[in-house]
Formats: sequence, structure tokens, C-alpha cells
Amino acid sequence: MQAELITDTSVRLSWNASTDNVKVTNYEFYSNNILKSTTTSTTYQIYGLSPKTTYSFYIIARDAAGNGSKSNVLTVSTKETATPIPSVTPIPSATPIPTAAPIPTTTPTPTITPIPTITPHPTVTPTPTIPSQKVIGYYGAWAAYSGFAVILRLH
Repeated sequence: MQAELITDTSVRLSWNASTDNVKVTNYEFYSNNILKSTTTSTTYQIYGLSPKTTYSFYIIARDAAGNGSKSNVLTVSTKETATPIPSVTPIPSATPIPTAAPIPTTTPTPTITPIPTITPHPTVTPTPTIPSQKVIGYYGAWAAYSGFAVILRLH
């Protein structure tokens, strides 16, 4: 196993693939004897480390039968906290160019909404009345219902 890209808070580790008479299915990754992750890759990036601290790392290769084979232990020391880059002093801003007085705006002419026209109610045609003459029998009922009138004059 070997360490690459060591920073103040992280390190990337890599190793050669393990071989076995039964296929290797994964690698258990340990940091300071604590299982941190299981991976199928031959590289692992660990973050969240403390600056200027020594860590021990190893892997256990597991095959499909569950058998494990432990790698050598690798000891890695993280770097000191990186010195922050000094901030850049901003360049003073140029004197602003005076702007012309704003052009007065005109008030828009209000839109006049026409008043809706009221539609008059249709005129009602009165129901015709039956003349005030006497009508006899069923003819009277029929005449009143149908609007026809049979007028009989009695002398």
C-alpha cells in the first residue's frame, strides 16, 4: 500500500489488487484499527483528518467465501495547516462620471373604459283574453286551451 496526495486534512491511498483461488470481492479499509469503509476499488481517499497527525492504515482483502487477508500497515503523517493566501488589497475605485439630470417622465394618459350598454328587457306580449261571450260545453275548454274561440251568439 502507498500514500499519495497527502494534505493537512486528507490522504489518498492505493494498493495492488489481491488475487485468490476464490475471487476477491471487496476491500475493508481501516484507519487506526477502525473499519472506515468497504470498497471494490484499489484506491481510497480519506478526508476529515487533523493537521500534523500520524495515522496508521491497512486493508483486508475479502474473497467470496469471506476469507480475509490483511495488508501491511502504512503510517502516514498529515501536513501542517496550509498557510492562507494573503488577501489582495482592492484597487481604489475611479471617481464616478457625473450623469446628466434625468429626463422628466410624462404621466401616461389614463385609459377610458366605456360604460356597458344596458340591454332593455324584451316586451312581454299579453296573453290573449277570451271574449266575454259564453262558450258552451267541451268546446269552451278546448278553445280556452288552444287559443281558438268558438263564438256562439244566442238570440
